[in-house]
Amino acid sequence: MEGDELDLIDLIDTDPILQADEAIMKFEIRERRMLLRIKRLTNGLTEKERRILYELKSVKEAVTVHDEKSGLTRRFPSRARSW
Repeated sequence: MEGDELDLIDLIDTDPILQADEAIMKFEIRERRMLLRIKRLTNGLTEKERRILYELKSVKEAVTVHDEKSGLTRRFPSRARSW
């Protein structure tokens, strides 16, 4: 490692709770930035582009699955088709 990197290591707080708090804050900021970017991009779409985007989004439908071994039947969401 270089000297400046060794200096940075000394600045890192090793408290797990503080590291977890820092990670949560970074994820929150990252999520906010992504949502703002998506909003800016969708606001800039023309009506035709909006229609195409809506058509490309997949719609989840429930699928019924029967387990022969346990005898249970369950419903699960699956990406069945696009409109």
